[in-house]
Amino acid sequence: MTRAAALFIACIAALLVILPSSARALDIQEVTTEKGLKVLLVEDHSLPIIALSFAFRGGSTQEPAGKEGALNLMAALLDEGAGSYTGEAYQNRLEDLATHVSFNPDRDYLYGGLKTLSANRDAGFEMLRLALFDPHFDEKILNRIRDQILAGVRARENDPGSKAAKAMRELIYPEGHAYRQTTEGSETSLLSLTRDDLEALRQRIMARDNLILSVVGDITPEEVRKTIDRLFGDLPEKAALIAVPAIEPHLGDMRHVVYEQPQTRFAWVSKGIARDDPDYMAAYLVNQVLGGSGLTSRLSNEVREKRGLAYGISTSLSNARAVSLFTGSVATRSDFADETLRVMKAEMHRMAEEGPTEAELALMKSYTIGAYALNFDGASDIARTLTGLQVQGLPANYIDTRAALISAVTLDDAKRAAKRLLGDGNYALVRLGPLVK
Repeated sequence: MTRAAALFIACIAALLVILPSSARALDIQEVTTEKGLKVLLVEDHSLPIIALSFAFRGGSTQEPAGKEGALNLMAALLDEGAGSYTGEAYQNRLEDLATHVSFNPDRDYLYGGLKTLSANRDAGFEMLRLALFDPHFDEKILNRIRDQILAGVRARENDPGSKAAKAMRELIYPEGHAYRQTTEGSETSLLSLTRDDLEALRQRIMARDNLILSVVGDITPEEVRKTIDRLFGDLPEKAALIAVPAIEPHLGDMRHVVYEQPQTRFAWVSKGIARDDPDYMAAYLVNQVLGGSGLTSRLSNEVREKRGLAYGISTSLSNARAVSLFTGSVATRSDFADETLRVMKAEMHRMAEEGPTEAELALMKSYTIGAYALNFDGASDIARTLTGLQVQGLPANYIDTRAALISAVTLDDAKRAAKRLLGDGNYALVRLGPLVK
């Protein structure tokens, strides 16, 4: 047994010990407000804290062509002045109320959250309401935040990981598809953005019909109904979203991005398995065995432990609204690149042909069940987990049934999922590094 595997097993044991208290059965209530907003609530009066997590469907895919980065900029500005509060005054008021407000966009959703003391519930929620309904988008602050984002965009132009990711998006997605862009946008698109662009986007995506809500903490169902309607009830009934069609990634091609540096980076993509597919849980466990579990995975063992070709190699299942992918990446010394690629392909082929072993599957089942406890370390974590369930289309009782679903995966299920993920050998590959001599 490798030292990494021994440490992994020890971590599993620790997680299973803390599981009963950390991932205790939650009493999840489904609350509906007078205005028809549905909320998952975990009522917990043990601490005087309330956490809210929410998501508006319609992420950066809703940006008009040429306005990429608008949602990211808008999200960064929502808590930089609203209502009667200037940017600094807004932040000072949040601090006075011991309240935290946050916004985070991705391709498919605009996420948000609030955490406050129950004694400051009304005042804290009012600050969030102002950010949602009456943000200033002050020009001076807008320019400052835009400059910060631009600095990051320019830095990523020379970052190997970002360059490889860009090449992969261009390889697998057609010209014009929203997934081809980053949430940050480009220098050109960012410089074109105005306050009117941000306001127009805010009005299109913030509505009641595309809103997901979760609340955890020191609050009753009746208080939730009143508070949520006061916060979100005046939003438009329906969002004006641009349809984003489901897409099949273009696979089978390889792109070499010439980049003179000591390292070569590989990124690869094959067709994934959708979150609502009956084989998803088996595919998740297969991914953990192959490359998703860090130092204990097959790929890490073969590439890092046995041969010393790279510090790390990983795989993951990626499920967006319009596409499901199986992805992986590794960075290695350029003189090790061909050997790394050979070993990687061999392990993927072996997984496709043989699947995981009974022992590998049992180990990953135990870890996956135990590690779930980490999602329940406090009100905010629980609220985000509940919102994540809703985003994925999972039922409220998934937290209670998840362990049984994992335990029910058989070796035949895992082998079938491995064949579906990797059996046809059809994937897109990006190689970023110096020319092969």
